[in-house]
Amino acid sequence: MRNVQKHTSPLHSKHQNHPHDSHYTVTNQNEQAENKNISIMSWASQWKGPQRVIFGHDAKRGLQLYYFPSSNKKEKKDIMVAGLDTGACYGKKLTGIMLPSQTLVHVPSQKIYCSIDK
Repeated sequence: MRNVQKHTSPLHSKHQNHPHDSHYTVTNQNEQAENKNISIMSWASQWKGPQRVIFGHDAKRGLQLYYFPSSNKKEKKDIMVAGLDTGACYGKKLTGIMLPSQTLVHVPSQKIYCSIDK
């Protein structure tokens, strides 16, 4: 699942070129019925935990970091969700996270392997 909108239900579709891949998108049923083009947000921004999630395959959004809530503003917050796809195959960079320190590591791509428009 890549995208969500509040008060919604999931839709499932298979990619034409890759029948083994499944893509879930959550859209508002009323707006879907009206065939409107609606804005959607990353599911990661809505994740409430308690589990930590680290994921990829969302290069168009780039690096996504969301933190566990903390009452102490001075302490380092723990990463709750990390979307690490920073477009390495598109010539940008490869990103990793080192645990338990939560240190992000970036390595520049050596070349462009494919177009982001595909």
